[in-house]
Amino acid sequence: MAKVDPFVIKWPRKWTTDEEIGPVIRYLNRFLHDFWIRTGGGDDFILDLQTRLTILEAEVAALEVRVTALEADVAILQAKVAALEALVFIQVTATADYTTTRNEVITCTNTDTITISLNATPNTIPAQNEEVHVAMAGSRVVVSGNGKLIMGVPGGRDGVSSFTLNIQGQGVQMVFNSDTDKWHIQ
Repeated sequence: MAKVDPFVIKWPRKWTTDEEIGPVIRYLNRFLHDFWIRTGGGDDFILDLQTRLTILEAEVAALEVRVTALEADVAILQAKVAALEALVFIQVTATADYTTTRNEVITCTNTDTITISLNATPNTIPAQNEEVHVAMAGSRVVVSGNGKLIMGVPGGRDGVSSFTLNIQGQGVQMVFNSDTDKWHIQ
């Protein structure tokens, strides 16, 4: 459907050819034409832009909802990563006194007596209790509970604050039990 532009006016020829009034007439004709287009006489670009803006605002709102959902997913994944990290064992070679910090496998290659102090604040998340393995490949090793009691020590001793590994190649596996607040030899 063609749009009719009512402001293409046939002005008197004397007016449009006059040196003084001709430019004013052409300017007035252009002004009226532009005003007519701007107020809806032709394509309404403002309405089109407002419609597009409304659509974009709806898309932004939908993206904000997705971002919120993704942030929640990130928090869940971070918790899972932390849980997996708790299951990872760090390999350590100890030649001097050492204090554990999380799940560790410690090989003691010392030439003099050393003390392996167990973590004083072990992981207490259920099903992720901290675990430490100590193997003696050198001289004597004293394992200290570092304020926590150690249960199931070889020789039938329970509830000791420390014990000693004297035989080369001897090793122990200890798991912290958050229910009893003690280290248990497996």
